[in-house]
Formats: sequence, C-alpha cells, structure tokens
Amino acid sequence: MREVDVAIRTWCFGLLLITGAAAFAAQVNVTCTNTVADAVKLNTTIENIHSGDRIQIHGTCLLNATVVPLGDRTYEGDSRTGTVLRQASGSDLPALLASDSWNDDWSYTSSDSRRTGPSHRDGSA
Repeated sequence: MREVDVAIRTWCFGLLLITGAAAFAAQVNVTCTNTVADAVKLNTTIENIHSGDRIQIHGTCLLNATVVPLGDRTYEGDSRTGTVLRQASGSDLPALLASDSWNDDWSYTSSDSRRTGPSHRDGSA
C-alpha cells in the first residue's frame, strides 16, 4: 500500500510541474504593418521572449532582414492567408527565416550533432 501512495504522490507532483510550467509561459502578440520596420519588430520580440513562450504574428510582415526564430518557443500566425512574411523589394535576403546556428554561421547546431560540408554559406572551406 505504501508503494501505491508514493506512486500517486510522485505522479501528482509531476503533473503539478508540467501544469506549473505551462502557467508561466507568456503569449506575445506582434502586429506587422507591412513596412520595413517589421523585421526589427519581429527579431526584437523573439530576442525578448523566453523558452516555452508563444508568439502570435498578425498581418503582413515586410522583411528587409532575416528573422531568426529561437528554439523551444511557439510561433503562430492568424491563418495561411492572414499572416504573410514577405521579402521587401530590393532586400536580396539569403533567407526570410533561418536558425540561429545558420544565421551566425556556426559550424555546429548543438552538442549532439554537427554540420557537414562547407563551413561557409558561400561554399568556401
């Protein structure tokens, strides 16, 4: 009987931890205005949210810089046609969205995996 009591308390504590973590996640809204200020607005918001947070992106975002979403966050738009990420004319971006490891040209993505191939985006060694 004691083992059952310990198992129930352990399960409840685990459930409390999971529920508690979700309760601290923030939801942040970003409304794009179809101007070149949208890239700065998105990247600044992304840099200031925390692991587990949710960012909701609204409107058409005119991007003149690559947006770098960080991991362990949720990114949502209004719908397939309600939120649009569009490259600004003349920007010639290598990517609209890129991981931080690609954007910063790291030779690795985490301690558990490594990138293979050329170490620079332009193909040079």
